[in-house]
Order: sequence, then structure tokens, then C-alpha cells
Amino acid sequence: MTAQTPVKPEYKDLDLEGLKALMKEIVQEEFVEQKSSGGFLRVTDNGEGDELDTHIGTPTESQFKAIQQLTNSETSAEDWMVVPFTASNNLVDLGYRRWHQNVLRQMAQGFVGRPHILDHDWYDSESAVSFIFDVKLINDSGTDSKTVEMGGFGDYNKEIIENEGYTWVYMCAAIAKTHDAAEAIRTRRYNDCSTGSILNQPRMICPNCTRDKGREVDFYETDKNGDYVCPHLIPSRFMFWLFGDDPDVEFADYAILDAVHHEAVELSSCTRGALPAASVCRD
Repeated sequence: MTAQTPVKPEYKDLDLEGLKALMKEIVQEEFVEQKSSGGFLRVTDNGEGDELDTHIGTPTESQFKAIQQLTNSETSAEDWMVVPFTASNNLVDLGYRRWHQNVLRQMAQGFVGRPHILDHDWYDSESAVSFIFDVKLINDSGTDSKTVEMGGFGDYNKEIIENEGYTWVYMCAAIAKTHDAAEAIRTRRYNDCSTGSILNQPRMICPNCTRDKGREVDFYETDKNGDYVCPHLIPSRFMFWLFGDDPDVEFADYAILDAVHHEAVELSSCTRGALPAASVCRD
């Protein structure tokens, strides 16, 4: 724990059950709707022997064919600019969260055709500047040291990569060349990105108990007696501030987000996403 603020008096006498209830109330919004982002500048093979196309500019023949299939419009390749993004991955983000591999797989299946918008303005169709036409799930044994250390979570990320490899989601968007966003991306006014998602029947998994017990353990899992299996609280900056350095409060390293169903909403260009290296992929 990093904060020095003492535990607030009204929470000082809470037992584990009370702390869990408080934490569940605080993070309830995350169980309904979770925005995350990620991605890394290193581009690798997509697992099928084809190199990823990371150029920014006029689409290739195969890219234009995919754009035509989605738009069914009379255009030429010269009307479009393609922009590759590095998107969500399985490393720890700035909010002490990371995606489960199950969710990443669903992302790769669900983002084609979804809009690329600005600043997560989900409810305004006019905020869409382009659309996603290609998505790939990238599996690798590792990534560059800068990516691993970003956000200050190097030790956690190294362990994750050692156990399950490095997984990230490549997305490529098609933008009309006449749109202001095309010039903004060329000039780096738009560079960082974030994925917007809705999790249905979500789970939050404790990595500490999962490591110790050799199986996935939910933060709110109980045994047959109704007692919590996991003694940890979900970490967040607010909870660190709330409980300070109380030695009786034990936080997990981070939380793993999973869901029975992941609904892809959008890819957003923004000033800063949750994962430190989320960005346009530039050669």
C-alpha cells in the first residue's frame, strides 16, 4: 500500500465481511460497465504466419476489400486512410486491473464493424470518426522491457508473461481521408486509444489466491459455510487512500476481469487510456 492517510474512523472496526461489502459497493459500476485500454508499440506475428500491416495510409488490396464488404459503397482505396491501433492486452493497467484471456478472445471476435470514436462519447453517433475493419488476437512469449515496465507494474507483468505469455489485440480502422480525424492522426493530435466494453455476468478474480490455490478464485467467492475464500480486497487508489497503511487490511496485487460475455462497444481516441502504451501503431 502506498498511501499514508490513516483509516477513516467509520471504517476502522469493519471485519473482512464488512470490508468486502464496502468494496463491492464501491466497484459496483465496474461490474456493470468496464472501460479499459491497452496495447503496445511492438508488433509481432499474428500466429498464422502473416505479418501484421502497421502502415498508416492508403489501404492495401486486401484491406480495401474488407472495407468494401463492411460499407457496401462505391468508393476507391484512395478515399480511405487505414490506421492500426494496439489495443487491450493481458498486462496490468493504471487502475490495478487486467483482462482475462477469455475476454481478450471475445474482443478479437466482436470488434469488427464497431465505431472508432472520440473520448468514449458512446451515445452520440456523430462522435464516430471511422470504423474497425480488422481485428487480430496476438499471442507472443514476451514484449519489450519498456512495455513491461510501463505503469510501474514490471514485476506483475513479468510474472503474467512467464505464466501465460503476452497477449494483445490489434485493431485497424478505416477513416475517410477527407475527415478531420485523418489529419489529426497524421499530426499525432490523436494518438492514444482505449477500448470501450460492457461485461455481462462479470467476474473479478484475485491473482494472489489463484496463485496460492492453483485455480481461479473470485474476490467474493464463499465456501460451504458462507465464509470468504479470498481474504484480499480489490486494490484501487481510492481504497489505498481510504485505508492507508492499516496492517489489518490486505489488498490483492491487482484484479483480473473476466465475463461470460463481452460486448464490444467502441475504440476511442483519447488523451490517456487505462493501459500506458495504448496508441496508434506507428512504423
